[in-house]
Amino acid sequence: MTDNPPAEGTITALIAVPGQAGRLQLYLDGRLAREISAFTAAAQQLNPGQYLSADALATLAGAEEREAAMAAALRLLGQRTRSVAELRTRLLRRDYPPAIVEQVIARLKELRYLDDVAFAQRWVETRQRTSPRGAALLQRELRQHGIAGHVAEQAVASAAGDAYAQARRAAAPRLARLARADFETFARRLGGFLTRRGFPASVVYAVVRDLWRELGETVPDGYDEL
Repeated sequence: MTDNPPAEGTITALIAVPGQAGRLQLYLDGRLAREISAFTAAAQQLNPGQYLSADALATLAGAEEREAAMAAALRLLGQRTRSVAELRTRLLRRDYPPAIVEQVIARLKELRYLDDVAFAQRWVETRQRTSPRGAALLQRELRQHGIAGHVAEQAVASAAGDAYAQARRAAAPRLARLARADFETFARRLGGFLTRRGFPASVVYAVVRDLWRELGETVPDGYDEL
């Protein structure tokens, strides 16, 4: 772009930028005003001989920023699904204006590319399939992704499954390394692991007790908590 590009004027040329598909050089009164995308609705209405005011150029610039922000958002969503809050944070970090970011988010919601309810449900289902955990931890993880509390609670309630069964699934890979442990070590290590996974104390107790018995061992008298 030239120094001090014209702030308004008559379009004298729209020239394709060499090596950059879809980019045009916009000339006003014979001087390069800016490079623009050929794909925005605003750009497609431009023709030589048309007068562009400063406001019209500002509108064109806004359309450019929206297109760039939308392209960035789609690339981020192409990497993995994201919550609204995650996408907003990533776009703001790239210095897109807040108003532009909100416009992009609103459009992506309309297109159903952004849906916090669906995101939360998928998150819970994936976690329970690959790395089971309790409701408390699931909700905390969802809130860390910017999911509203009530949305997180509903997703966990509808998709978390039976806590006892999930805790047993979570415990299963750790049993081999605890096979020769005494009960105190078994209960401390397995119970601590399940507690960190967000399972409630009553479920942790029941799973530790039942798995110990299934190893052919006797639960010590007085064992009622970890």
